[in-house]
Amino acid sequence: MEVVKTTHAGHAKSLISTSDFSTCPNGVVCVGGDGIVNEVLNGLLLRSDRTEAVSNPVGIIPAGSDNSLVCTVLGAGVWILLNCSRSGSPAQQKSDS
Repeated sequence: MEVVKTTHAGHAKSLISTSDFSTCPNGVVCVGGDGIVNEVLNGLLLRSDRTEAVSNPVGIIPAGSDNSLVCTVLGAGVWILLNCSRSGSPAQQKSDS
């Protein structure tokens, strides 16, 4: 497993568009917000072997400020879970105020 931290806008897109998939045979995991997911998916589509590239699994660990793409893809239950994990449960919020 290799962990790569992106350093600038477009970095993930550049990396994934030129990566050797034999080094990550089980797929790719994105940790971040909608921007990083967008870059990875667009980078896969830029590849000359795009049919093979888009068949590789892409995991998403939402860690952005909004994560609207993840919520749209996976459903509203993810949004509720993400918001509760950031700010505590609704019961905690009520008792804190």
